[in-house]
Order: sequence, then structure tokens, then C-alpha cells
Amino acid sequence: MVIRIAKKEWKEQLREKRFLAAGLLMVLLFGAALISSKAYYEKEQDLRITAQQGIEENWFNQRDKNPHGAAHYGIYLFKPESRLALIDRGVNRYAGTAFFVEGHVRNEAQFRKIEDETGLVRFGELTPAYILIYLMPLFIILIGFNSFTKEREGGTWRMLQSHDVPLRKVLLGKWAGVTFTTFMLFIPLYILMGLIIYSVSGFGEFSLVHYLILGSIYALYYLIFINLTLIVSWFSKHSGAAFITLLALWIVATLVVPKLFVSAAQYINPLPDTNSVAEMYSEARAGGIDGHAPSSARELEREVMEEHGVDSLEDLPFNFAGYRLQVGEEYDTKAYNYVFAHIHSVISEQDALIRKGSLLSPFLPVRNLSMGLAYTDVDNHWDFSEAVELYRQDFVRYLNEDLMYSSRTGETYLAGSDVWAAKPNFGYELPGMDEVLKAQSGNLFLLFGWVGLSFLGLLTIKSKSEES
Repeated sequence: MVIRIAKKEWKEQLREKRFLAAGLLMVLLFGAALISSKAYYEKEQDLRITAQQGIEENWFNQRDKNPHGAAHYGIYLFKPESRLALIDRGVNRYAGTAFFVEGHVRNEAQFRKIEDETGLVRFGELTPAYILIYLMPLFIILIGFNSFTKEREGGTWRMLQSHDVPLRKVLLGKWAGVTFTTFMLFIPLYILMGLIIYSVSGFGEFSLVHYLILGSIYALYYLIFINLTLIVSWFSKHSGAAFITLLALWIVATLVVPKLFVSAAQYINPLPDTNSVAEMYSEARAGGIDGHAPSSARELEREVMEEHGVDSLEDLPFNFAGYRLQVGEEYDTKAYNYVFAHIHSVISEQDALIRKGSLLSPFLPVRNLSMGLAYTDVDNHWDFSEAVELYRQDFVRYLNEDLMYSSRTGETYLAGSDVWAAKPNFGYELPGMDEVLKAQSGNLFLLFGWVGLSFLGLLTIKSKSEES
């Protein structure tokens, strides 16, 4: 009986024009999103490779100069992309993808794509994740909102009752029909997307396990909306009322709640503006040694000369200017660490508040999981930023120590191509799957909670009927 009801449900959906129209529209939109994302990231990868090669060429071919001057000349480091970033661009367009590495300054990410976009981007980007997270629930609503109401309106519900068909079997049949239709659309699209992502060159290795985990996240998300759709359809008297109720729930879950909690987080825990950051840095830097101002390091000069038992800086076995620059650099680093730690704490507080919105909408944990598994979330951006900063410290230390140990105080020293070629290499690997899942454990718990609650909601349908 369950299979028979499921087949009936599916055949009715196939006969209805709205299913065919909605399904065709989903396929066309998904195809357009996939093609545009593939083209976008292939272009971005080519630009990144070309830019990196040009930057390295300029670095190695720069003229002979003071090593610390080379530290100011600096280099750029580009954030690596995961293959799954083709699905979900996350915060990359807003946070930037390149960091300028130089002495004395910890720079924020540059080349934010959002700066080149029109105001239309506020309505969302057409990406595979947008289709899968925003529009697929709407498709589920369109095919399932009248699952029970059409039986009452068509008079078939009394017929089922007259044959003593258990509600449990009817419910399972309806659920199976809507679920089958949903995944009949989702699975082929997801397989096609996986094949295209696998074929893209220039990115890291394709992890099938990683990809399947992301697909499972989306699948659980759809089960929530399938269950909610059936629950609303059961408790609604008319199909129109069921559709309006579900549409309202979709708007609240995907638009209102996320925007409300993001706005609240920004209002309650605002990020410091540029002037505030500059003031925080100045306060943290106050009293420290300025590597470019010898007058700020008189006490340091006396301590170093006393330690080495000499009467003048020229008698030191190294160039004191390089040592002073490195000490000043370490003061700069401490100040910037203080400032960025404050910024990170504010972001964490914002994230904690936004996560509370997950209690009202399953959209938020799924959105966070999608970005996290695609390595395009704030945590991954911050992780790369910290790696860049550690490299910046090594990079500047290497150049200051070359000045320090390759010359004596008062001497004019110009480093050459051998010094540029021996600079430290930057290495960064995206976090492993276990690290990502650990970081996303809170969102996973919330998602499973929503799945469990939605199935409990289906059980209330059974209990209601038994009471009647």
C-alpha cells in the first residue's frame, strides 16, 4: 500500500504542469550557475597563477638594495581555493583573496570582488549553493504543499478512510513520493556537478568522501523541508492556505531570520572602524622601539654594548641597525596581534549570536556547513590570514638578520639575487576533513536536531489521528 500511494503521488506530480515547469527551471538555473561558477574559478585561477609568477619574477629580479628595503618592497600571497569553492563562494568575494606581505605592517586581505560588483549582488549570487540551499526547498514546497489538502478537496480522503487505510501508510506513501521526486532531481544534478568539478584543472585533489559529506548535508536539509511541507499540508484546510503558510515559512527561514540575526550581531557587537583600529594599534605600540628611529633605541644600544663588552656600536660583531629593525618589528607584531585578536573576538561574538538563529531556522547551520566544507567560511579565511602573518614574521626576520649578520654597524650593505632567492618559502595546506568537521560540530548538532524535530512533527500527525 505504501509503494502504491508513493507511485500515485509521483505520477500525479508528473502530470502537473507546475512540477515540470519548476523542475525544468531548476535544471536551467542550476546549469547556468554551474557553468558560470566553473568559468569564474578557471579565470580566477589563471589570474592567480599569472600574478604569482609575475610577483616572484619581480622579487627575484629586483636590483641590489638594503635587505630591509626589500622587506618594504614585499610580496603578495594568494589564498588557495578548494575545488568545492566552485559550489559555494562563501565570504571570498567579501573578505579578499590576496595578502600583501611587508615589514612593520600586517595587512588585511585585498582584491575583494564585491568592490567591483553592482548593487544587484545584494540579491544573491547565482551559484550552485544558492540553487541548492535557497531554491531547492522552494521546489519541495511546490511539489508537496497539497499532498493532503488535495485528497480532502477531491473527496478521495473519505474514500481512503472508508477502506480503513492506516494513516501511517498514507503518510509513508506521501513522504516517499515527495522524497523520491526531490532526490530524483537532486541526485543527477549533484552527480553532474561532481563530474564537472572533478574535471576542473588547477585546483587541489578531488575528495569523493568530502563531496559526499557535503551532499549528505544538503540531503538532510531537504528532509527537513519535506517533513515540514507534509506537516503543514496535513494541518491546513485548503491547498491555498498550505502554500501561503509554507511560502511564509520559507521566507522567514531563508531570508528574515538570517538577516535579522546578522543585523543584530553587527549592532550588538560592531567591528571597529578604520580609525578605531588605528587608535588601538597606536596605543598598543606606544613606548616601543621604532626600528627606523635610532633615538627610540638608546637604552637598547647601551644594553647590547654592555652585553657584548664593547664601547661602540661599530665594535659589535653584527650590524646593530639590523638588530634594531628586528626588535622594532617584534614590537609591531605584538601590537598587531593585539588588534587582530580583538577583531577576531568580535567576529566570534557575532558568530555566536548568529548561531542562535539556527534555533529558528535550519538554513543557518546548513549555510555555515556548506561554506565550511567548501573552505570559504570566515574560519578558513582567518586560518589562512594567521598563516600569512606567521610567514610575514619569518620573511621580515630573514631580511633583517641578513642585514644584521652580513655587515657591521655603519657599513653600506646591498643584498643581491642570492639573498632574494634564499627567502623562506610559504607553504599552506587546507585543513583536513576531521578538522573541518570538528570546527563545524555545533552546526552539525543543530542540523541533526532540526532533522529529528521534523520527524517528531510527522509523528504528531499520527497521534492526532488516533486521538480523533
